[in-house]
Amino acid sequence: MGNVLMSVRLDGEVSLEKAAEKLGVERSQIDEEYGLVAIDADAKLFALMVKESAITESSSGLGDSSNDYPGPFSNPVIAPFGPFERDQSKN
Repeated sequence: MGNVLMSVRLDGEVSLEKAAEKLGVERSQIDEEYGLVAIDADAKLFALMVKESAITESSSGLGDSSNDYPGPFSNPVIAPFGPFERDQSKN
């Protein structure tokens, strides 16, 4: 199993520890390299990557009315379609 993208609304301290607590997962289940990414800093909404095996319905924040769309969301690889083509008009 891989990682899934989750969102969390944090009041007060913004940290991976608080995000783990809010989602109901262990801190070690969060991808530190990805970290917390601000989706809407004014609304205190952040994204983070969590091990898919750690997310259950009870830990996903689904009952948390302060976070309308907690996830999990897929995280597909984004890559170009085929080889790069040089603009021939600039030669």
